[in-house]
This record gives sequence, structure tokens and C-alpha cells, in this order.
Amino acid sequence: MNLFNLRRTPPSLDDLAVGTFLPSKGDNLSSECLMPSVERPKQIFVRGQGSWLWDSDDRAYLDFSQGGGANSLGHSPSVLVNAIAAQAQSLINPGYGLHNRGMLNLAERLCSSTGSDQAYLLNSGSEACEAAIKLARVGNYMPGSVDGTPVTECLQLPIRFHMKSS
Repeated sequence: MNLFNLRRTPPSLDDLAVGTFLPSKGDNLSSECLMPSVERPKQIFVRGQGSWLWDSDDRAYLDFSQGGGANSLGHSPSVLVNAIAAQAQSLINPGYGLHNRGMLNLAERLCSSTGSDQAYLLNSGSEACEAAIKLARVGNYMPGSVDGTPVTECLQLPIRFHMKSS
């Protein structure tokens, strides 16, 4: 399927207004609109606690994947739920271009624990790799040579793990 042939006319601002979307069909949801990038079980999971998940028929399942390895916190741990609720009541996402206490505190902790002068906070490994290459090119100087001469070339490999560049 060629996704470029599926282009539509852009919606008007009225189409994007809150409340104009069709209501959910509840548990009669279909996966037809979801691109089949992985094989998924047919159950629709509606809640979780610890290592357990419950589907829409209230059957319990032991979750061995825990978010695909992104975290091992379990589902709905009270410490995390309370921390997220407290943060959401004060500030959620002020944007990367603005200072906030969390950002400044993390940067200070990183510098203190690593002995670095500054921290560069990014969203992903891909951004970190790209930034490292760009920062190394600044002034045409890349530290790391054996004899002390600046390294002026960088090797970038196209092979990635799971479509990630980090």
C-alpha cells in the first residue's frame, strides 16, 4: 500500500474543535485503523496493577512484557501514580525552550554526578546520537585521538537495532 496515495484535504479548524469527534464504540473497538506492525492478542486490556492486566471481560493475565522493556515498574504503582498526579497539578510540559525546576534539577544532578560542566537533555537516543555528531563537528574538533591530534572525521553506521539509531 502506498501511503502517499491516501492523502486527504486538510481539515478546517471547525473539524478539529473539541467535541466534534465521534464517540468511542466502547468495547466494540476494531483494530482496522491500527497499522499491523506487531502481532497482538485479541483482548482489549482496560486496567493493570503490579504485574497483572485485566481485559474488558475482567479476566486477569500475568504481564511478562511490562511495557516492552521500557520500564519494570509494573502497572499503576502507587508511588508513580501519586508522583504523576502531584506533577500534573503543578506543571506538565512547559516546553523544551523554557526553564523549569525539574529540568534544572536534573541538569545539576547529572553534572554533579558525572563531573561535567553542562548537561544536554534530549528526548531519545536518536536525538542524542545526532546531537553528539553535531557537537563534535563544532569547530571541526572531535576529541578522542590517541596522539592528541584533533579527529576530523566521524564514522556513522547505518545498521540499527529495531529501527533505532542508538
